[in-house]
Amino acid sequence: MRAYATLLAATHLLNPLVFTISTRGSSEAILCTFILLTLFYALKGRQNATAVMLGISAHWKIYPIIYGVSCVSVIASQQVNRKAWDVENLRSLLGRKALRFVFLSASTFIILGATCYAM
Repeated sequence: MRAYATLLAATHLLNPLVFTISTRGSSEAILCTFILLTLFYALKGRQNATAVMLGISAHWKIYPIIYGVSCVSVIASQQVNRKAWDVENLRSLLGRKALRFVFLSASTFIILGATCYAM
């Protein structure tokens, strides 16, 4: 399975069309790398790295910010009962881990934006 995943990644990354487009000014391959790193860290359970990569991805192009809602809901679902959504379960959306994720992601986004604006 790992060899198959490597083959698929190499097929995309070493594709002459993607390679040519990326060298002529399009940054989609870089953005794909950032998003894949975000997903990789999320699957590994490294929430701080996931938050930072989401902030970097959203700084690069704004549309990856929609993945933040999914990340926060996954963090919240790890802390709740699976029975039904009630007030206690909704409070977990504002739990320490979820708020930390939002803070890290937003601060990465804002710091990068302010740095680039200053330059």
